[in-house]
Amino acid sequence: MLARGTRGWLRGAALGLLVLLQAGCAPPGSTSLSSPAQSAPVDDGATKTLVLAQLNPIRVFGPWGTGNTVGGGVTLMGVHSAGLVSMDGRGSASPRIALAVPSFEDGSITVLPDGRMQTTWRLRSDVTWQDGQPFTAEDVVFSHRLLTDPALPGATGISRFIERAEASDPATVTFTWKTTLYNALFLNFSSFWLLPHHLLAKPYEEDSKEAFLAEPYFTTDYLNLGPFRLTDWGLGQELTFERYNGYFLGRPKVGKIIIDVITDENVIAAGLRAGKIDLVPEKAFNSTTSLALRDEWSKSGEGTVVSRQTNWYYMQFQWDTQWARPVEVPRDVRLRIALYEALDRAALRDFLFPGIPDTNADTFLTAGDARSAVVGQPFARYAYDPARAERELVEAGWSRGADGRFLDRAGNRVQLEIWAFPADVPPMQVIAADWRKIGIEAKEYPLPPQLTGPAAERSQFPGLYLAARGASESIVGNFSSFEIATPENRWNGFNRASYSNPMLDRLNDQLVSTLDSSERGKLLKQAGEFLADELPGLPMYWQINFLELRDTVRGPVAEDYQHMTLLDNSGSEMARNAHLWDHI
Repeated sequence: MLARGTRGWLRGAALGLLVLLQAGCAPPGSTSLSSPAQSAPVDDGATKTLVLAQLNPIRVFGPWGTGNTVGGGVTLMGVHSAGLVSMDGRGSASPRIALAVPSFEDGSITVLPDGRMQTTWRLRSDVTWQDGQPFTAEDVVFSHRLLTDPALPGATGISRFIERAEASDPATVTFTWKTTLYNALFLNFSSFWLLPHHLLAKPYEEDSKEAFLAEPYFTTDYLNLGPFRLTDWGLGQELTFERYNGYFLGRPKVGKIIIDVITDENVIAAGLRAGKIDLVPEKAFNSTTSLALRDEWSKSGEGTVVSRQTNWYYMQFQWDTQWARPVEVPRDVRLRIALYEALDRAALRDFLFPGIPDTNADTFLTAGDARSAVVGQPFARYAYDPARAERELVEAGWSRGADGRFLDRAGNRVQLEIWAFPADVPPMQVIAADWRKIGIEAKEYPLPPQLTGPAAERSQFPGLYLAARGASESIVGNFSSFEIATPENRWNGFNRASYSNPMLDRLNDQLVSTLDSSERGKLLKQAGEFLADELPGLPMYWQINFLELRDTVRGPVAEDYQHMTLLDNSGSEMARNAHLWDHI
């Protein structure tokens, strides 16, 4: 697979050389290079190719293909897709397809007497789909219709708060929101995926939903509004994107981008070291590999590794009693507290991120959040104390067997099965080892790489699942009842542990509808105390993600990556300036 990406570049270079040789040998009557006046302007970027690699397979493009950020795929989607907004160099919302971000000052944001909210967006007039068709407000209205269709898997997240979308003219669209919403303006491509009305309206109206989701548009025929257009699907394993010369921010600097899907991070690392791969996005490597490359390249100068704080990692308990084992764990907070106190989280952080500033997970607010003083560190009350943990397990009804291992209340040996994706296997192993030290049989279950995105299996783990999604406000939503993954929402919910509590649901509703950031800080404090009291999940550490770049890459890649902060924990905005990426 590595060789295919490289061979593709070599074939392109050889073809370009052949064309030049043929032109140079053309007979006198040829018009190809007959005079300087007839020569086409030289385009130095046309033959340039960037080879990128990600870990997770690409099954489909579109809103139902981004449910999971494991493996780096979401990080690269700005190569081909674009949204109403993006980010600026400070990590704030910035207009992209929109002319400006709505505001109260110019009247484009209004709060209605009944508590609903309206946001009016003016659109750029120079944006076209990658087949040359104009992008208009009709596309936005159509996209809203698809994103809120309960029969389609994309009807989750921010779309559920939009009551309707209306186009008053081809360049103006107004959203009416069911309530005020704190992040209603960050409509980037991953939170509000734009879809072409002229290509999808007919199959959406005439086909079954199953047939519609199987449309070639979402795989081999995909096109969107980004700088590079898919030209070769490559069975979802080696995808070729050629630059779209009509891109509204200007012609991209390189002619082609190849994305290789390689499901073994060791193979990706070998290709990167050999110079066959130019860039590896975050979440394709575990921290051990990234830090090893950082140390190697600091001496050789062959590349750069940059990092950023991203997601709040926690262990989710299974709350659905048909899957939960042991079943008393979700029913008794004393057991959850004892299990938490048996884990040496500081040693885990040092193991995962040596030489990286402390990533203490006693708070779910990212470093630098001004509300940290209000929210505090609600989970700091649980100190590492294995002896105390053992006593508390006994007090909660568990006992020691003859071999020293813990038995549950029914006298069965306690077995905790831990699930994690390949990149998270090292921390899973450390966590399991800590529990074994106190006499709990911990079984490690690495999830297969192909089990990304919505899947029933991911919501049927029996014990605990090491996972992360977001920070700050989004953490509370991850535990809300609405986000429970079910067959009805095609397993798209972020709450894969099936945790449900009416009090937290009410807090989350207040949180998302409060526009004032300082007021949300007070609500976040309440939510933090609640989560620390109940422990539906065990906070472990802040993820430090890494981006690996060979010295062949030029452009604002590293700078853009490091500026993704509160708004973009998913990493989806890393490629927002892919048209400025260059290759030497």
